[in-house]
Amino acid sequence: MKLLIKILLLSITLFLPQASIACDMSAFQQSDFSERCQRLIDFCNKAYIAKRANHPDTEKKLSEVSKDWIDFYLSHGKRDVQPPNMAIVKPEIWERNLNALGVKFNDFIRKNIDTKSFQNLILEVSIFKNEERLNQLHGSFKAAELCEKDITKIEDYDLWLETKLVSPAKIICEYGEDLSEEFLTEIDSIVGDYINTLDRFKKTVADQSKSVMAKQSLFNMINRSIDQTLNDWETQFYYK
Repeated sequence: MKLLIKILLLSITLFLPQASIACDMSAFQQSDFSERCQRLIDFCNKAYIAKRANHPDTEKKLSEVSKDWIDFYLSHGKRDVQPPNMAIVKPEIWERNLNALGVKFNDFIRKNIDTKSFQNLILEVSIFKNEERLNQLHGSFKAAELCEKDITKIEDYDLWLETKLVSPAKIICEYGEDLSEEFLTEIDSIVGDYINTLDRFKKTVADQSKSVMAKQSLFNMINRSIDQTLNDWETQFYYK
């Protein structure tokens, strides 16, 4: 019954106006905030292990997750109490994504979510701990947006792919222990596939029998496909 009450509170907080217990941003300390994020991650990991093992303390551990998440959301869930270290994230994106994160926590507490969903939940909280890395990642997303789309103006396709895809992928992989092995393998596979695709495209570029229009059309398909991958990453890492 206590857990059900906490879950109800978790749902209600997503629609409440900013609570009076919200953090005073003038007293914000990055180290304290990082520790708070790590504590929430630790609670989640312990609860996840307990759920999988059907441990008798599962409800207690889920209650700890619920309480800690509710406290976190009430302190930082609205744009006017967005943590200063997350200033790179647009306020409307912060508020929208924190609401969505609340739904994910609710699912974790109430349901048996799969490993990938749980790892993505942990990763999302981990994002908040490292301001510098998130700044670098958002910078790489911005650079990717500015990549040339006209093949007549691209001199080095390897450098183009490095800026467009490889650089963001490398920074994401720096999250290391916060990423599941499955997620890392997926990124390696995506990057490898596009490297091979671009190698084949470079042979097409060298083929004098192909028109510039045909080559541009093929390049556009490759570029759009990469953009779809980037869009997923940009959403996951609070860029858009």
